[in-house]
Amino acid sequence: MFYHLRLLKKVMHSYDGSDYEIVIYEAEEDQHLRGYVSSGGFGERIAEMPGNVATDMRATSDKDPAEMMIETIKSEIDAGKIPVSA
Repeated sequence: MFYHLRLLKKVMHSYDGSDYEIVIYEAEEDQHLRGYVSSGGFGERIAEMPGNVATDMRATSDKDPAEMMIETIKSEIDAGKIPVSA
């Protein structure tokens, strides 16, 4: 299925001499979130959050689901679990 993605957040993160771009998009059709990481010219989708989860999180807490995804991705990078550069 094709989705229209809207940019929600874009941040840079540095770890161990490498710079990583973390980008979170929201699908207009069902509000699911997608997280992408790129470094050194290589990128990949590494996280998704269903639209109903993101919507419920916004309605029931003060936590921003996109920010939570970014913090989780940063933790994974810092733990060496996301080596996207060749």
